[in-house]
Amino acid sequence: MIKFGMAGRSNLLEDVDISGIGSYCSENKIDLYEYPIVRGLPLYHQQIADKIKKAFKPYNIGLSVHAPYYTNFANPDPEKIESNIGYVTSSILFANEIESDRIIVHPGSQRDLERIDAISITHKNLHKLKQVLDDSNSEGVYIYLETLGIIRQMGTVEEILDMCMVDKRFIPCLDFGHINTRYLGLLKNDPAQYENILKLCKDSLPENKLNRLHIHFSKIIYGPKGERAHTTFADDTYGPDFEPMIDALLKLNIPAHVICESAGTQDIDSLSMKNYYNSLIR
Repeated sequence: MIKFGMAGRSNLLEDVDISGIGSYCSENKIDLYEYPIVRGLPLYHQQIADKIKKAFKPYNIGLSVHAPYYTNFANPDPEKIESNIGYVTSSILFANEIESDRIIVHPGSQRDLERIDAISITHKNLHKLKQVLDDSNSEGVYIYLETLGIIRQMGTVEEILDMCMVDKRFIPCLDFGHINTRYLGLLKNDPAQYENILKLCKDSLPENKLNRLHIHFSKIIYGPKGERAHTTFADDTYGPDFEPMIDALLKLNIPAHVICESAGTQDIDSLSMKNYYNSLIR
């Protein structure tokens, strides 16, 4: 089964308290909600977590947490890596408080490093994260390493799949908007690549990870270096289109959580995806 949801607040929900967003999602048949703590763990996180649980749990809406955007496991500085591990563990704390087991994490950027060196450092630091998770008995939570959209960021599909081999709790978050931007229109120009990417995941991942696949989707403006800005489904220039993604997921029988990250229309656009999916399975 494929479920669909949204990340953060849409334009329609800009002034709505979190307590009202759960009922809004339920009324509009939005299955999932991703809560961003992209600037770090809120000061009054437990009170916020209680409000989120009360808002979403009565409607059986699935929750995920997006860790701070600035995590960088390609950083060679041990002190900075301690901080990055802290961003992840604090995100796990918040996820536990809202009774979620999905934490989405950016792997980072190569910056001035050679790519091969950045990959090596990233793997080394992910092993450190694994050790911290082992030592703290962090079972039943999953770290979703996200494909990223700027060319010098870590996170091609192949790199993410390799990173996910480090630990049983590491699973890909396939951001197809990012994949499209880092390859300058790959999915927009050749929609068959959706199936190729998903086949690669199916061949590379154990079944328990494949069955927990997490997907981000949005149309994104890009330039020569990759991602510039998220846009909406009204865009017909940059893409990609969502229909071939859903077609490929159904063809390969891959269940997934699909989170829409459109710029302000993520609720409406997530429903466009869900409606298309429902039209195919009726």
